[in-house]
Amino acid sequence: MSRDFAIISPLVWRDLRLKPLGVDAILVYLFLHTSGQTSMSGCVFCPPGVATTDLPLSDVQFASAMQSLERVGLIEWDRERHYVFIVDWYLHNKVSNAKWFKGVFLDIEKCPSPTIAAAARRAAGVRELAWQEEQSSEKAKYRKIARRKAELEALTESNYMAARPFVASTTPRR
Repeated sequence: MSRDFAIISPLVWRDLRLKPLGVDAILVYLFLHTSGQTSMSGCVFCPPGVATTDLPLSDVQFASAMQSLERVGLIEWDRERHYVFIVDWYLHNKVSNAKWFKGVFLDIEKCPSPTIAAAARRAAGVRELAWQEEQSSEKAKYRKIARRKAELEALTESNYMAARPFVASTTPRR
């Protein structure tokens, strides 16, 4: 469930829920986004001690930061199975293709926490619908551009001038 890189949007610094939580919560939130335990679906395996090994926080500070993040709705946390879902994961990790979604849903199925898997599935489903909408509007835009390009290519110099006589008559000669 690990990745080679992490993407975090600069929008994270404008999130009004995060700022008042303090430095520990911000550090933990960034850790969750960038941890080697974070999967492509935004699910994070976070057993006790793993985060505090990587972070300069005690177990108590870490737990307090996690509770704060959960309280403001930035994460969903299954304490029993030690899994976390980053609620705004798909804000930071944009879709690149249909295979990516397939991988995300397969990854979600591997998550042993039903609560976290359900949250991840909901968020991925919403993002998939938005992506499909973006794809259909992109296709429509490209079809319109292709139609216009074909229309322009069909015009020859003479019928272009005939179609636009004002261009020839109003352009001063040099």
